[in-house]
Order: sequence, then C-alpha cells, then structure tokens
Amino acid sequence: MGCNCARSSESVIFMERLRLLQFLMGLNESYEQARSQILMMTPAPPVNKAYSMLMEAENQRSVTNTFVSAEGTEATALMTTKTGYQAGNQQPTYQAGYQQTGYQ
Repeated sequence: MGCNCARSSESVIFMERLRLLQFLMGLNESYEQARSQILMMTPAPPVNKAYSMLMEAENQRSVTNTFVSAEGTEATALMTTKTGYQAGNQQPTYQAGYQQTGYQ
C-alpha cells in the first residue's frame, strides 16, 4: 500500500516529469517547437497529454502542407493564365474574344 506523505507525492511528480522529459527528448528535430511549448507549460502535462498534443500538431501540419501544396498549384496555374505566355513563344497569347487593353 502506498504512502500518503509529502515526500511520496514529490517523488511521483518527479518521476512523471522525468518520463515526460525522456519522451520529449526522444523526438526528432521537427518537433522542436512543440517540445519547447510543452516544456514551458505549468504544471507539466502527463506524458499521454503531451503525446496527444504532438499528434494534434502533426495532424495540423499535415493539413497545412496539403493546403499549401494545393494552393501553390492553383497559384501557378493562375500565373500561367494571367501572363498568357506559351512555352517557346515570347509574345503573349490571348483567348478568342479577348482584346489586348493593357489592363491585366
């Protein structure tokens, strides 16, 4: 049976903090910002909460990367359409019915 003394609870808190530090230091460099944020939290979260926070950050990063890559494709297509240049042709090309006005 466990002891309810203050020293015992301090020991439990110390061991939980140690487990959290071991977990966070085992992560690769891509988690450095999340690691720093977790280490600055007061009180320190349990390991399972830190893991949950890291998974949430990973999911957010995945969604952001997907959005940025799709947005970049659209921006490239828009730039190609707006400039009106074709490969190997130095003159702008225009769709039928579009008049060159100098405004783009």
